[in-house]
Amino acid sequence: MFLTERSLKNKQQKYLQKLLNELEPSDHDVPDDPKKLSVCDAGIVQNVNVEAFLRKSRISDLIIVFDMNLYKNDKDFDYMPVIQSALHASKNGLPFPKIQIRRLVHEAPAEFLTFEGYGDDCPTILWFTLCNKSFKAIENYEPKIPYDATVNDGRPFNDFPVFSDGTNFETFKLEYSELHFQQLHELMYHNVTSCMPYIKHHIGKAVERKIRREEHEAQNDT
Repeated sequence: MFLTERSLKNKQQKYLQKLLNELEPSDHDVPDDPKKLSVCDAGIVQNVNVEAFLRKSRISDLIIVFDMNLYKNDKDFDYMPVIQSALHASKNGLPFPKIQIRRLVHEAPAEFLTFEGYGDDCPTILWFTLCNKSFKAIENYEPKIPYDATVNDGRPFNDFPVFSDGTNFETFKLEYSELHFQQLHELMYHNVTSCMPYIKHHIGKAVERKIRREEHEAQNDT
């Protein structure tokens, strides 16, 4: 049996509708016209969008974000993705940890930021960036791949810019050498594992929050 173009589109539309209904049955509606389907790039309004996880139906206690946004340079982060997320959440009545925008704009680049939720209905957000500061400062770092310093202008493996002039990680660069891929991989591995005590701490607090909420709901049901 051969599928016509129209029948194939109908099957694709039904499958997409099924997925959307499983996620948010009341918030999504796919048009009946199989010839038209609107698609929106999430980066148009917010380059790092956490709104879906802030909805009440998700009951999120802890959100871990990996911010791959393009910043001005390695010494100047404006943290606009955080600010945009906070403002958008406020406009739409969604819970978002309290942040000090004026202070955040002038905050020095950091590998890891914590935005702790208030009460039991607001999630805590752990925000990781591509900041290469503490990783770059490690002396005599031994990479996980064979490394020849001559391919990195004679610099150590962990000494490389992510955003500044000379970077190998521009937004529209879609192909990377093994070296450049491994540098970014080991950078993020370091940024996450070096913060593991904080991650475990906030996971514990999130579990406690979830238990309190379930106990409160159980009391209301009795």
